[in-house]
Amino acid sequence: MVSSNDYIAGVTQLVLSGNPPNEQQIQSISHAMAPDLMIVAGPGSGKTTVLVLRALKHVIVDGVLPEHIVITTFTKKAAAEIRSRLITWGIPLFKYFRELSSSRNDSVLARHLSISDVNGFITGTLDSLCEQWMGRMRRQGEIPPVMLEAFAAKQIFSRQVFGAKYQDEKNQRVLNDYLARYTWEQQPPFTQGEAVDVAKGIIDRLVQDRTDIDRFAQSKGTHLAARQLIAQSLRELHDLMRSRGQLDFALLESEFLRKCEDPVLRAKLELPKVLLIDEYQDTNPLQEAIYFLLAKTCQAAVTIVGDDDQALYRFRGATVELFRDFRQRFAAYTGRAMVESRYLIDNYRSTKAIVGFCNRFIANDPNFKPARVDPPKPEIVASGANRHKDMPVLGMFRSSPDELGRDVAALLHDVFRGNGRSIPGTTLRLRASAQGGDLADAVFMAHSVAEFGRPVFGNPAKARIPWLLRQELGRRSIPVFNPRGRALKDIPEVSQLLGLVCLCIDPAGDRILNLRVTGDTKRQIATWRTDATAFIAIKPAPNAPHGLGSFVNAWQKGRAQVPDMKWPREWPVLDLLYKLLAWMPQFQHLPEYQVYLEAVTRSVTQATGFSPYQGRIMREAPHAERSRESVLRDILAPIAQNVVDVDEELLTHLPRNHLNMMTIHQSKGLEFPLVIVDVGADFKGDYPKARFKRFPESPSNVTRSEDDLAPYTEVGSLRTRRTAIDRTFEDLIRLYYVAYSRPQTALLLVGHTNLLAYTCKIKNIATFWQQGGLWPWRANTPVPGKRPPASVANIGIVEI
Repeated sequence: MVSSNDYIAGVTQLVLSGNPPNEQQIQSISHAMAPDLMIVAGPGSGKTTVLVLRALKHVIVDGVLPEHIVITTFTKKAAAEIRSRLITWGIPLFKYFRELSSSRNDSVLARHLSISDVNGFITGTLDSLCEQWMGRMRRQGEIPPVMLEAFAAKQIFSRQVFGAKYQDEKNQRVLNDYLARYTWEQQPPFTQGEAVDVAKGIIDRLVQDRTDIDRFAQSKGTHLAARQLIAQSLRELHDLMRSRGQLDFALLESEFLRKCEDPVLRAKLELPKVLLIDEYQDTNPLQEAIYFLLAKTCQAAVTIVGDDDQALYRFRGATVELFRDFRQRFAAYTGRAMVESRYLIDNYRSTKAIVGFCNRFIANDPNFKPARVDPPKPEIVASGANRHKDMPVLGMFRSSPDELGRDVAALLHDVFRGNGRSIPGTTLRLRASAQGGDLADAVFMAHSVAEFGRPVFGNPAKARIPWLLRQELGRRSIPVFNPRGRALKDIPEVSQLLGLVCLCIDPAGDRILNLRVTGDTKRQIATWRTDATAFIAIKPAPNAPHGLGSFVNAWQKGRAQVPDMKWPREWPVLDLLYKLLAWMPQFQHLPEYQVYLEAVTRSVTQATGFSPYQGRIMREAPHAERSRESVLRDILAPIAQNVVDVDEELLTHLPRNHLNMMTIHQSKGLEFPLVIVDVGADFKGDYPKARFKRFPESPSNVTRSEDDLAPYTEVGSLRTRRTAIDRTFEDLIRLYYVAYSRPQTALLLVGHTNLLAYTCKIKNIATFWQQGGLWPWRANTPVPGKRPPASVANIGIVEI
């Protein structure tokens, strides 16, 4: 057989261009099948490389067939990257070691590698693998399950389960009081659509936390009536979906675990001999139960990879404590030897200045230390080619969002369209790469990239820095890619497109008036109709052979524009949408608008899971009327209610000539030469409503829900070892640590000048305020009152 040393030598020669892995990576890749392994991987430390090379090592060194190796990760994009590397690296490695085994007369290894198919590895998100496995784990006569996307599941929940309960005035008061605990700003839902969104989130959380639903619904105490309504809604929704053979993602994993506990159904799977689990810090209790059961049942060797300091998805049920305490929990469940831990600390992404800044930030608050993996992990170390670049961490703080928008836009124009920007006090110049550098090498990153705030007391929504930056860059002919900056319903061109559909299928507007939808929904659709009418009036091209007005008129009368053609008996609304695009070229050519169009068309296609006419418009009575009402109710109304989101998977396919804007959550796993982090453009004063974004006074809606569910779930006691307010602070620390560790060459912090005042009362975790109220930026200033705190040398920020 091949030794680990032989394997590493082959990898170095064939895969890594002669550069051997570092010592920590070698230990992680070469670790034996047992005991199980926990890899704590700092940012930029090559964890994907280690994961893939360890998977290939299991084949070449340990003699496991690829089809017995399961690799799960958090996103489809990450799974695709892993599969790509498995194939790209696996083909030459299998060939090399097959030839080596033949030269050594090792017939066992030669035969093993001859039947090892590099395409045989089982890779994907856990959801995608559960869906695949569920197709096999069926009893005789049981129909294969149909997966529903979040939008369709939410619509079924709204229309057939929750909506009727919520529209009851007594229930609505009870539910609003309860749901307010779990909205982002901890205020009652503004609309029924928001109430549906929050309630569905609670239901999914109950499933993901493996909550005892009976105890949840029956335990006396506050919000008992609301908890009973939520529990009833959960049961009704899941019974309805099961009866139809439908699953959403939470129910999918729950059903898979239930079936996996059945030996008869489990026998229909080829169980893995190796489990490699990426991003374990973002695992929820239900997912962990699946991993633990598979590991114990089939005695699979387990490797987990993650970083507790980069846990971001607590709001999706992820429980960082599962990663932090994995070694003890896994050993206790499986009865195996204690899991070994390895640390990957060499950062191959960033400069010394950025790595040092990240180390100072993550260790800044002493109250955060007990929340981290124990024993304490070492600091990350700058080890890549970028470590030699001298660019300091930069700061740009201005007295208003308008001024900040202008100056950030000017900087980006200088860097990517001009001769670069000199860094004060240095001989350095920040400029685009000579090898095809463009705007996609930069990203503007923030807690939220919403371009407008909420309207307050009937006043127009206030423009935020993403919108101001969009306008300033537009004046410099630099486009922006920020599909999540505005609600789909509020984008003018989307409004025109959907308004045109309304005019085609509901000429007088009376159908929508007669539907049982909220007044806000009707008003939004009325706005779309007005925008569409105005758009028709400008007579957009093309106007031959038929103009837009003529096309809409033909639809309203049901008369074909082509001679001797009869109006079809049924017409897919998707086809109508695509025909209207002839007058709206931005949806065909601009990346941002293509994302919007995908969201609209997904609303149409997902309607097949719950809408009686499945997005088709019929010609003959009584279906002509009903099908049009169905389109308005099932496709357009959800967009008007703002329950249709853009596909996050599309947000990582970034156009090269655009400035990309993304939330910090979206940035996970990505890297950019220049990262601009908004640490407080909105924070002119110590406004109470903004404190949850920077220095919370009370637990977040997520940690509050964890405390509320703790008595009814096994994981509750693990979470509540740290108080809810502690966990709220910790989540913000991790959020900005992820942001600060994304850049390769330059990190720029932007915000309001008031964040730097010596008398500053705007406490902000992102600017190194500690939970106890201390502020090292001010405390370490060499000459109090002379220089702003951001300029202190030991923080390493240079203002521009």
